[in-house]
Amino acid sequence: MAPARLHGQRFRSLRHQTDLAIGGVYRRIQGRVALGGPRGADTLWSGPLALGIGPGAELQKPLALAVIGGLSVSTVVTLVFVPATMSLLGDGR
Repeated sequence: MAPARLHGQRFRSLRHQTDLAIGGVYRRIQGRVALGGPRGADTLWSGPLALGIGPGAELQKPLALAVIGGLSVSTVVTLVFVPATMSLLGDGR
């Protein structure tokens, strides 16, 4: 009985540690979402350029697509992948 009890305690301890780590990631993401606002506005303002309407559109469209793609990818990396990687590496803060 004692080994089973120890395994149960260890499991509860690991589950608690995992919950704390995941909660930390969520708190970090929530704190950084406010920083994503300007990037979101920049992405939306680039939308009409990406449609390619008007004179000179053949020059503006590729640039607008690159800007929109770069801002979108960097936002996802900053808000999701960096905190998740830090929690997996055992940042502990």
